[in-house]
Amino acid sequence: MEFVTGGKMRRYLLILLSLLSIGFLVADIRVMSSVNRNAISLDDQLQYTIRISSNSALRPKEPAAPSIEGFSFRNMYSSSSQQTSFINFQRRVEISVEYTYIYLPTRLGRFTIPAQTIVVDGKNFRTSEHVINVVAGTSTRSPRSYSPRSPFSWDEPDVMPDFGRSLDDIFLQSIPASSTVYKGEPVIVSYYVYSGSPLGSFQLDNEEDFPGYGKSIFFQPDKLNLERVQHNGKTYNRALIKRLVLSPHNVGTIKVPVLIGSARLYSLGYQSRSLRSSTSQITVLPLPENGRPLDFSGAVGRFRVSENPVAKQTSVGEAITYSLIIEGRGNFNQFLVPSPPGNARFRISKPQVADNLTAGVEGRRTVIYTIIPQEAGSFTLPTFQFSWFDSESGSYRTFEGRSQELQVKPSSMLSQFTDLLGGDKGRRMSGLLDKSNYKSYRLYTVSLWFWLVVTVILAAVLISVYLAYRDSLKYKNPTRYAKIQAEQALTKHFLKAREAAQRLSPDFYSHAEAGIMSFLAERYKLSNRLSSKEKLEKLAEHGLSEELQTKLDIFLAHCREAKYMPVEADAAGISEDLKRLEELVRLLVESKRTKLV
Repeated sequence: MEFVTGGKMRRYLLILLSLLSIGFLVADIRVMSSVNRNAISLDDQLQYTIRISSNSALRPKEPAAPSIEGFSFRNMYSSSSQQTSFINFQRRVEISVEYTYIYLPTRLGRFTIPAQTIVVDGKNFRTSEHVINVVAGTSTRSPRSYSPRSPFSWDEPDVMPDFGRSLDDIFLQSIPASSTVYKGEPVIVSYYVYSGSPLGSFQLDNEEDFPGYGKSIFFQPDKLNLERVQHNGKTYNRALIKRLVLSPHNVGTIKVPVLIGSARLYSLGYQSRSLRSSTSQITVLPLPENGRPLDFSGAVGRFRVSENPVAKQTSVGEAITYSLIIEGRGNFNQFLVPSPPGNARFRISKPQVADNLTAGVEGRRTVIYTIIPQEAGSFTLPTFQFSWFDSESGSYRTFEGRSQELQVKPSSMLSQFTDLLGGDKGRRMSGLLDKSNYKSYRLYTVSLWFWLVVTVILAAVLISVYLAYRDSLKYKNPTRYAKIQAEQALTKHFLKAREAAQRLSPDFYSHAEAGIMSFLAERYKLSNRLSSKEKLEKLAEHGLSEELQTKLDIFLAHCREAKYMPVEADAAGISEDLKRLEELVRLLVESKRTKLV
């Protein structure tokens, strides 16, 4: 009988405790969804439940109530539980959290509750889809049908929160960026929801518009980003709902749009509140007539204007560009870009506009002019101007570009194709210049460097084609690829062996043995863990002829004996062994590889 010593007993106990603790170290998280019934009537309430369970502490992110076609959301409540049991001397704990959502059907039909994504401990879990059939109600069924666990129903009054703030302490406020603007000057109006209770969500239902302006969306967040703010001596949770851009086109007083929506407040369940934004007004002033520039294009706002100068040197017929950059906030979508100045020595294109704007009122506009000189010489470029009404100072302003000198050299023949800005019009050639104005170019094909570049490119293409062929062969025909690899390894060592034989060096035998063994390993896919003897024994399974295998055994045994012999003792036999190696290489290359039996 074998006795267990104290040391062994302690080791057994440690192993047993480790096995018992594995269940507590691995968190097993399960997420399931269910409904109270798959077929309900218009008189019933649908209960959709998401259950999250684990054997460790849960930190789930509270799921939002899913939007279900054909149903209106009523309330949500949650519960949690913990169960402990001992099975096979193991303590098992299950912690679960349930979220139950109450819905009321609005019409008959077949509807689907989509799969929901639930986040638990930073990981995403997916629930199942559920199909609900809504059928006509019966007179024998009570219109109140809800779980006894649910603290709410449609017939019960809303439950007030258990803190001092009323659920009615919530409002939607519109805040214009400015109460006074000029006609045509865009103004941004921000809409915030303020709530004294925890805010679950907000749904925008409608917008009421009034005359005197045009509008567009400046920014609308995709989720509620709550912040704590003070308003009239109280602390609120505030979230931005929307920002609109108003472009007033009437002088006088205008009313900003009114937003209408509903908010869901959470206190022992979700409570809905209908909201309507506060009424705000903006005073619109007319643009002054005094000081209005003749080239005023209608730009109103707060702008910064700059320019990108052209190159200082070019050739006749070669295009250069000039850019006028307008940055800031204003009515970008309502004013015209400046027309190019006239000059007989230059052909200036119609301006091209590149915008990087938000809602068409804030950002950068780049106006690009293409300039083509028509004759050689030294010239002063025409200056570009832009006028606008600065709403900050209440006055008109004009930007005038600086004067620039341009050196125009005689051009090449190709640069005379100057009618490139005519859109889909036919191309034409400008009037010919005197022959002395054209440059003289040497043909590339008569240059040595040209053909060197062509040679390098062709060599690179051939190498690329060869490498691509090798890579494709590796996957499409692995048998052929293995044969090529094996023959290359054999050729490499064979050349080294031949070189050593010419020097009468005993290294001949090392290279000969290494080349043959590498060839056999590559071609017949022999494991590197096998010894040389085991590799040779495996060759019989690959259909290698007995005659060739015998020659291999004899030659390799001779190589192992001869490579450690002195040069003087065996130098005369190296030439004869080289002939034997050449014959053996020929037989190996001509032999056909067969599959492993």
